[in-house]
Amino acid sequence: MILELEMTHPIESLRASDCSGSRADDRPGANDPRPHRMLAVKLVAAALTLGAGPLQAATLTVELNHVTSDQGTLNVAVYDSEQSFRKTVTRGVRVPARKGSVSVEIDDLPAGDYAVMVFHDLDDDGELATNLLGIPKEPWGGSLQGRSVFGAPGWKDVRFELPETGTSIEISFSD
Repeated sequence: MILELEMTHPIESLRASDCSGSRADDRPGANDPRPHRMLAVKLVAAALTLGAGPLQAATLTVELNHVTSDQGTLNVAVYDSEQSFRKTVTRGVRVPARKGSVSVEIDDLPAGDYAVMVFHDLDDDGELATNLLGIPKEPWGGSLQGRSVFGAPGWKDVRFELPETGTSIEISFSD
């Protein structure tokens, strides 16, 4: 549960009359006990929020299948929203290629919706090699084996839910 609190600095919200003992104040509402109750409620809520532990972190295991050679690097990009998809990587992992299957674990992800895109960087230049039409020349893949008829898959083609308990997905490379 996430609580949103309006917090003011305790020193800034403190008035001189609040520190003067039991002296009566002639200003309207100055002796009203309700502001003190609100401050107490805010302090208790803040203490509960600060005492709350971090959100549950999950592990995502990505099984990369049909790796065709030991050459180069396998690049795994994890995205956490449609807005960031294929623009801003939430978590990126690079591992040495190994012919056959390779398992990659990505720890400490909050539960939620994600998409994974991978490519086998055969020439180890850090970029997906493409031809003049933008068609990949290196093996690549996406979560849920996401494919589209024309162009790269979209968020909805590769999105999956990562539960708090974690999950494992398989991605097979295509040429």
